[in-house]
Order: sequence, then C-alpha cells, then structure tokens
Amino acid sequence: MANSPSGESLITRLVRILSTLDSGHPPMTATAIARLADLPVATVHRLVAELSAIGWLVKDEQGSIGLGLDLWELAHRARSPYTHLLTIARPAMQEVQRVVGQNTQLGVLTADGDEVLYLECYSGEGSVENAATTATRLPAYRSSAGHAILAFADRAVREGFIADWEPSLPGLRHRLVGVRTSGHAVVEGMMHPNTAGVSVPVREPGLEVVAALSVVVPRDPAVIAAVVGPLTESAERITAALRADALAVLNEREGRSAARPS
Repeated sequence: MANSPSGESLITRLVRILSTLDSGHPPMTATAIARLADLPVATVHRLVAELSAIGWLVKDEQGSIGLGLDLWELAHRARSPYTHLLTIARPAMQEVQRVVGQNTQLGVLTADGDEVLYLECYSGEGSVENAATTATRLPAYRSSAGHAILAFADRAVREGFIADWEPSLPGLRHRLVGVRTSGHAVVEGMMHPNTAGVSVPVREPGLEVVAALSVVVPRDPAVIAAVVGPLTESAERITAALRADALAVLNEREGRSAARPS
C-alpha cells in the first residue's frame, strides 16, 4: 500500500480525512480539512476527489465536504455485531421510551475502555437535556452506561479502569461495587446538574456484558427509583432475544450439517 513521504499509509490518511467530517466540526473545504488533519493540501484535494468519484464524499456549491450517500448506505447495510445488537434491542428501547417518556439509549464500550459509544438514542417532547446523541461518545467514568458495563467487566479491565479514573472520580471503586450489588448504575449531575443517568447491563448469550441500556431523567430520587424496574425488564428482554437468536442460528447450522450427505 502506498505510503506518504512521512511514512503514513494511504488508509491512515483516509481515516484522518474522514475523521474531520463529524458533527463536532463545521462544514469545511478541502483546504480546511488539510489543516485540521495535518495533511498536505494537494494530498487532501486528490483523495477527496477520488472519494467523491465513488460516492463516499460530496461537495456542495460552497466547496464544503460531507459524507456521501454511498458511504452512509454502506455503513448501514454492512454486517456488524453492533448493527445486529441494535436491531434486536430496538423494540425494548422503544418500549422503555414509551413508558418512561425520557431519553433512552443503548451504549457500548469503546475498544480502549475509556469511552461509551451510543449506538442509538431516543428522546421525545419534554425530555430532559441529554449530552448523548446517536454515534457520540462520552467518558465512561462520567456515564452511568460506562459504570454499568465496567462493573461487570473482566477483573483486569475493571481494575485498570479504576486505576486510570479514580483520581478524577473519587469513590469510583465503591460505585462499581454498588452497581454489581444492585444490578444498575446511577450517575447524578455528572453531565448536567439537574439530570441523572440510570443504566442496566445487557448480556450476550455467554452472559458477558456487551452493552448498557440507559435513560436520562430528572435528578429526582423518586423518578430514578421508578425507572429501574422497567429498564431492568427491558434489558432482560434484550438479553433473552439475543440468546434466542443465537440458538436459532446454532440450530440452523446443525440442521445444514445434518442434511449434508456423509
């Protein structure tokens, strides 16, 4: 694969360009992208032109670059365990949002264990302010979803997380012990002073926690207590649906294997 004079691969340069196009940045021209991505302007113009030719990027009349329809389509049609998880979780999420009437979201831990990536977020009229939106990340130590996942993580992962972040959040170890005991996590006033996040773990068929189902509600003890039951029941439905789906796949594979001539 062709490398730049700096030694960076083509893939690395493409990732640096695409990473500038998130909602956290204003619309940018190729020159502005080059400056933010720390790449030569000529390189960015060339790669943007190639990506535009295949529909992955688009340019408006002002010269601002955005993600193209073909890349959006690929991201939504591609096979991914997270797409599968979200497809199974949506009915339960929608039920929680209907019952609770507040922000409802599904989050997973990023590979480095430091952040929660929200796969989907629902809100409605009258929902409280929420720092999370679909495809955004929040620090795991500040989010109830992060606490709900990491409390049940492998011990080495959990201890590493505590060592890294307890200086920023004193009492983190005690908080995670409480989550393991109660089965749910509550983080109050961390993102906004008048809101609280409540999360419960979602487990895959092998009982490993793979996600957290969360709501963001007013910072009121009665409201927080009232949402734990519906949230837990919905998370259990997601876990049961994941197990049923895994069993169906296994039975299908065994059926195909048995049907093959010996």
